[in-house]
Amino acid sequence: MANSFGERLKFLRAANNLSQQELAELVGISRKQISDYEVRNSIPRSTTIYKLAQALMVKPTDLLPEDLNKEDHLPNRLPSLIKLHIPPKIYDRLLEATEKK
Repeated sequence: MANSFGERLKFLRAANNLSQQELAELVGISRKQISDYEVRNSIPRSTTIYKLAQALMVKPTDLLPEDLNKEDHLPNRLPSLIKLHIPPKIYDRLLEATEKK
């Protein structure tokens, strides 16, 4: 499978025989947003990732880039996770857990 969020989104959308417009309608966002995610490889908010995953019948982690999808090296991934708009309390718990190791 593709490596970036946009590549994964496009691959899974095509695998489900959905147009950008159809996926956008299922998720409740604009077709332009789908296009932006696919082309610019920006990562949407976690709530949108969840809705996209539901529409594509995959786990939310299946949409994430490989470097965000690995369970190891959490401290190195925290800046990327922040981009996903993780709530501060969860971020603090993740940080505490990595410091204990």
